[in-house]
Amino acid sequence: GEPHNCIVMPDFESEVVNVGGTHSVRGGALAKKLYTESGPTSDRLKTPMLRVNGLLTPISWDLATDLVAELSTHVVDTYGESAWGMKIYSYQFYENVFAASKLALGEINTPNYSPHHAPAEGDDVPGLSDCGLDAFAASFEDDKAADVLFIAGSDPYETKTVRFTTWQSAGGAKIIYVDPRKTFTAAYAESRGGLHLQVKPGTDAALFSAIAREIITLGSYDQDFVAGTATRADLEAESGWRKKRFGLTFDELRDRLMADDRFSLENASAITGVPAEKIKAAAEMMTQGPEGMPKTSILFEKGLYWSHNYENTAAIGNLGVLIGASGSLGKVTGRMGGHQRGGQKAAGYPLDKSPHEYEGNKVEIDTEQWLVEGNTRLRWIVGTNWLGAMGGTAALTGATADLTSRGPTVTSTDKETALRQLRERMADGGMVIVQQEIYENESIRYADIVLPAATWGEEDFARNNAERRLRIYEKFMDAPGDAKPDWKIFAEVGQKMGFEGFDWPDSNAIFEEASAKSSGGRRDFAALVELAKAQGKRGHDLLREMGTQGIQTPIKLENGVLVGTPRLHADGKYKGNSGKANFISVDWDAVQERNEILGPDVAAGEMWVLNGRVNAVWNNIDRKSTRLNSS
Repeated sequence: GEPHNCIVMPDFESEVVNVGGTHSVRGGALAKKLYTESGPTSDRLKTPMLRVNGLLTPISWDLATDLVAELSTHVVDTYGESAWGMKIYSYQFYENVFAASKLALGEINTPNYSPHHAPAEGDDVPGLSDCGLDAFAASFEDDKAADVLFIAGSDPYETKTVRFTTWQSAGGAKIIYVDPRKTFTAAYAESRGGLHLQVKPGTDAALFSAIAREIITLGSYDQDFVAGTATRADLEAESGWRKKRFGLTFDELRDRLMADDRFSLENASAITGVPAEKIKAAAEMMTQGPEGMPKTSILFEKGLYWSHNYENTAAIGNLGVLIGASGSLGKVTGRMGGHQRGGQKAAGYPLDKSPHEYEGNKVEIDTEQWLVEGNTRLRWIVGTNWLGAMGGTAALTGATADLTSRGPTVTSTDKETALRQLRERMADGGMVIVQQEIYENESIRYADIVLPAATWGEEDFARNNAERRLRIYEKFMDAPGDAKPDWKIFAEVGQKMGFEGFDWPDSNAIFEEASAKSSGGRRDFAALVELAKAQGKRGHDLLREMGTQGIQTPIKLENGVLVGTPRLHADGKYKGNSGKANFISVDWDAVQERNEILGPDVAAGEMWVLNGRVNAVWNNIDRKSTRLNSS
């Protein structure tokens, strides 16, 4: 009954991922984000609430889940499944994401579903995927084994501290660093024989295309690897429309690059701001060395793909395929990652139901546009301060304020009264918002129903890290008040809506069910659950025995022993029907058109203002900004 101060002493002899106990500023201070009764985290959401006469009023869990379930059923029956929307963290923990997607995508089968960081569901790096490359194919050890690291859109000195100090700088690779800013990573690269390509904002695709052209001109690309890439017949046989529409053979890529003078060294320099001699030096450093072709890895993150997404990810994917950076130690292409990843879904996205298209091809619904147009009647927000996170925030907030103010005000916590009044709002073209969170944020001001969630440390969960290392995150404290794990909230609503298969006794049961859905993919952990059952154990318990090192997925069972996968594509198999890597067309005209719209008017005295993530304050300035902070 008395508060105690505790010091946790790590076992220095343990085998761990963070060798020597290294940690980032955020990771090393993670305990400060745990709930305490007295302190900055004391204001956690602790009880379900209903907005009555404009004020959030505590209600019981039974009433809260009744309201969500009955309103959801009403929306689907009256307005169709596309009027029911969910916006949710895309990669939190297996158990929570699986339960949510089983309800939204599997049972309700709505296309009105999107991740916390984007308006639509879909691939974060589609250009790279269309080249056949998996974004998380690499291991951290590849950083250390590489001779050259080509890094774009990430500042690892600041934001990937452990990976940079333990693997990248420790390996001694020369770094070619692409960033408009002169950062610590840029200074580090230049001081150790590398390069800083100080690119103008929005011109990455031109820079990468110019480097690719120079590599081809030098004849220093990986000719053996390129010889095994897709043919025109292979591309025509692809079932994916993007790969068929934008895919290129090597000959086609070469001819396009050579025919476009904008990608010559001199013209690319004028476009990108990078001196021609540096572009040439980068091409040489990546592909030429005293002992032949060096081991070069190509790494990138959000600074690259959160702008001109398809063209940028295609252009950097082309570089990776051109130099054969795939599937071998120290020679890989992929994302830098940084956060943990638990995005194992229970069902696929119902693309056929989306009303949105591109050139006659179905694409995932833009859920924010759909909302602004008045097509969403209920939106369930999970683990994201969504209004502050999306582009066009002012327009989106204005539409939300309008749609949630239509019809009568809820005047009572009586279930039937509240249901009737919220249904009347929907009938008037309005929208009901359910927000599931651990702290209040500015988006909650529009929420009708607030559901308090448990988070990291308050339940047993599992997920991968950025090198697909599957580990368990154990419960060591209770959630405050009446807060519940997200999966349990989804389970209660699913059961009340009459769906089967939501009666999980604990999070381990979801983990084991999810294993079958993971089979054949990047996160495949079916073998782990298979072995656990054969040994009479729970899946979580067998994973727990592996300690903090866990095991890299996909996992195989060989002679009764679980074997992890250090890197993908080592078998020479790539995404797509042919199993071959390929190149992708980069539409530089489209990039230029967008840059003209979005870029500064220099004649009017406008300029770019560039910011970045600095380790000491990255995501720590406002701990309420997102659930993912404590994840």
